[in-house]
Amino acid sequence: MEPERWRQIDELLEQALEVAPKDRPAFLDAACDEDQGLRSQVEKLLRAHEHADGFLAASALETAAAEIAQDLTGTLVGRTLGHYHVISRLGAGGMGVVYLARDVRLERMVALKFLPLHLILDEEQRIRFLREAKASAALEHPNIGAIHEIAEAPDGQMFIVMGYYEGDTLKHRIQRGALMVKEAVDFARQIASGLSHAHGRNIVHRDVKPSNVLVTREGVVKIIDFGLAKFSGLSRITEAERVMGTLAYLSPEQARGEDVDQRTDIWSLGAVLYEMVSGQVPFQAQHREATIHCILEEKPKPLKQLRPDTPIEIERIVGRALQKDPKSRYASAAELLKDLTDYQSRATASEQT
Repeated sequence: MEPERWRQIDELLEQALEVAPKDRPAFLDAACDEDQGLRSQVEKLLRAHEHADGFLAASALETAAAEIAQDLTGTLVGRTLGHYHVISRLGAGGMGVVYLARDVRLERMVALKFLPLHLILDEEQRIRFLREAKASAALEHPNIGAIHEIAEAPDGQMFIVMGYYEGDTLKHRIQRGALMVKEAVDFARQIASGLSHAHGRNIVHRDVKPSNVLVTREGVVKIIDFGLAKFSGLSRITEAERVMGTLAYLSPEQARGEDVDQRTDIWSLGAVLYEMVSGQVPFQAQHREATIHCILEEKPKPLKQLRPDTPIEIERIVGRALQKDPKSRYASAAELLKDLTDYQSRATASEQT
């Protein structure tokens, strides 16, 4: 996708949003002339804007923008970019398209994540992204997905070269049903270990969720997409409305649009552990704003009510991680890690007696 094409879409969207809805068809007739592709792309973004709840309008816009970017980029399967030969497409989402590729120079499999142009279209965003990506690439930990390099395709689209791990996302595992408590605690402990390492280097993930956690065939957790949540705003149109993170795992401070620190990751990990044990997220409602209300004002159902065999200590750990006031949560991922490790050690010792 050419940068100029996205800039054209972005600018026309801005103009269309300033026109009354009833006058937009005539405006687009004049602005798009015979370019029906341009019109279709702008209308897609307008529909997303109109149908999204205002509180999280950027979420729908991001999804629509990512779909447009994918359509215009086309498939890369079979192409060779530098020393990476693209083999297949692994998946796509609001943060980009991921391909499986072979590094022909080092003879290894890697994952290439192509970032949508709307994330880094202007030079300031590009510089910020590179700075954050370099910091994330410096993270070396068994529970954090490796970033090998940041590269650029011939059309100017940036991509991240990441380690490729055979396995599944935690999201897919949970979709098959609640996990065994022992397994859920082990995964949570590994996530906490990775977060503790990142937080110690002043890097906050901001979007900890099951789809950002890979589990290898050996049961090793790999947290991915560190630092990318910081750059998920759609454009200057929606940046002021943007609420970072994914709805089901938003901390209260994220939901209010406040500045966040490492304790927002602790909240999100608490939500993930709750979901692993119970099979459902702690806060959910029929509409976005109703879910936000639950996050801000209501307590989740007790885990024992959803799963009677939940150990009291795990319910206590989750409850502390999900405290609405950040000051009442675990102060650090290291502290949460210690509680999970201590519980795991006692549970293992009990099994052996």
